[in-house]
Amino acid sequence: PACDDGDPCNGAEGCGPGDSCTPGEALDINDSDPCTKDVCWADPATGNPVIAHAAYTVDDGNDCTNDYCVEGEEPHHDPSPGCFP
Repeated sequence: PACDDGDPCNGAEGCGPGDSCTPGEALDINDSDPCTKDVCWADPATGNPVIAHAAYTVDDGNDCTNDYCVEGEEPHHDPSPGCFP
């Protein structure tokens, strides 16, 4: 059977016994930075994987904290001076 699902990010699928498919091993795209969202997709022109590490908001929903990221550290949620919920 044709087992390739066309997604290079989840690994190369193979053929198993009895015309079954076996899953591939997904790429490790984690950059270990909690301040980024790690994503992977297939380049439409080449089919090769494209990996990106996009910054995202770390808002904790509390109006009395100052939320921010520093690369390589956990997100910060510092108390805002003079703020009373």
